[in-house]
Amino acid sequence: TQNAAQAVFTGYVDAWLAHLDLTKTGADSLTYSSLFNGSLSSYGDFAVTIPYAIVLDSQGRPMIGGYTNCLDLPSIAPLPISQTSLGLPAFLAAFDPAVSGNAGVVFSTTFGGVGQNSVTSLARDTAGKILVGGFTTATSFPVTDGSTKGNPAGAPSGFYMLIGPDPKP
Repeated sequence: TQNAAQAVFTGYVDAWLAHLDLTKTGADSLTYSSLFNGSLSSYGDFAVTIPYAIVLDSQGRPMIGGYTNCLDLPSIAPLPISQTSLGLPAFLAAFDPAVSGNAGVVFSTTFGGVGQNSVTSLARDTAGKILVGGFTTATSFPVTDGSTKGNPAGAPSGFYMLIGPDPKP
């Protein structure tokens, strides 16, 4: 749509986010549609950003999460946790459909350890905090004190974290 955060396909696999108004018909029902990706791959010739989860933040803005291999995915108010350009980092991104162009991406971060990292589920609690779940194959995945176990080498382990209430107002 005209107010897309990213209107041009930039990679091999771009994330896609759309909002439909089911009270309208035909093309009028598509009220927001945007691609999301970088163009510089951490390996190979193909930039890939694949979303697996979506949730609305406490302000009603969509947030998506998944994994990417893009070195140039936007970084806006990133989380203060480990980021890696090696392997496949997890990503989170929030959009404001009322704002056109790049400014419509109001939050974007990558994180994880060396290996595959992916966000696979997102939810919002009653206080507006975002619950993030996913998996990693990285033995270097960032964890907080009190974690019960580290990730065994090469084996996928689940992770969860709590952010918010909104990463960026």
